[in-house]
Amino acid sequence: MKNNDLMERTHDNRTKWWTARGGGLLIVVVSIDRLLSSAKLGAVQSELEAVTLQASQQRTLIESLEQDLLRVNALERQEAEGAPADDGDSETQPTAELLSRAVNFTEGLPSLPTSELKIGSSDSNLLSIVASQRERFRVRVHELEAQNIQQQQQLGELQLELDQSRADNVKLYGKIKFLQSYQGRKGGQVSVPADDIENRYSGEYERHLDPFKTFNLQEKQRKYGQLRTHDKATLGIGRWIMSSSQTRAIFFFYLVFLHLLVFTVLYRVAYTESCKRDFATDCVSKFQEHMHQVHGQQGGPHG
Repeated sequence: MKNNDLMERTHDNRTKWWTARGGGLLIVVVSIDRLLSSAKLGAVQSELEAVTLQASQQRTLIESLEQDLLRVNALERQEAEGAPADDGDSETQPTAELLSRAVNFTEGLPSLPTSELKIGSSDSNLLSIVASQRERFRVRVHELEAQNIQQQQQLGELQLELDQSRADNVKLYGKIKFLQSYQGRKGGQVSVPADDIENRYSGEYERHLDPFKTFNLQEKQRKYGQLRTHDKATLGIGRWIMSSSQTRAIFFFYLVFLHLLVFTVLYRVAYTESCKRDFATDCVSKFQEHMHQVHGQQGGPHG
């Protein structure tokens, strides 16, 4: 008898220890998961913001280059027409500065002085420089768009990992509740301090075990099992049709095509039968007319 009491006391002590350790393990796992998830999300968001800012700066620089190019072309047209253009050097100065910054920004070259660009020397040189810069910016924008898409995909993957971690934590909380309930049935109590994390997962665990939701799912499964084969097939087809807009569009065009086909076949059959009937009537009338004209005249003198 003493041995049984000793074994039961030892078992209760082990259960208390495992329950307390499970509560601490939940807190540690949730804390580590939150730190890792927040660190990954913060890094991805910072990279995304940097890429977006760089793309915005490049877009602004492209617009400035285009405006300055239009201004230079307007000044050159005025000079060709004989209009005074004394401030041409001052107008081309911003263009030279922007071109120098664009070359340094895309190619990583050292800073070029304004006097070395010689903007007013030739239209072809200016156009070739601007065209090459625009092509570089276009390629860079495509690269940034690809990086943005990749960052969005990484955010989606991290969100999936976060949801999976939350589901795992809910399952772990359920196991801890099982250990606590087992200890409660033995008559002992374990005092584990509860915090906000446990309270939050407690709410999620209770929502997961909603009896009304479970009952509704069981009733749906029972009703679905009682359906006949053709009812199940109809329900499956209906769910497939209503699942997405593409399937609904396919079903709509299929119905339109099917109705047009049926109407065409019915019209063709009705038209063919009418033609056959008219043709037979016409043949009979022609035959009667022929017999009356030919054989009627031959039988007249004998009569």
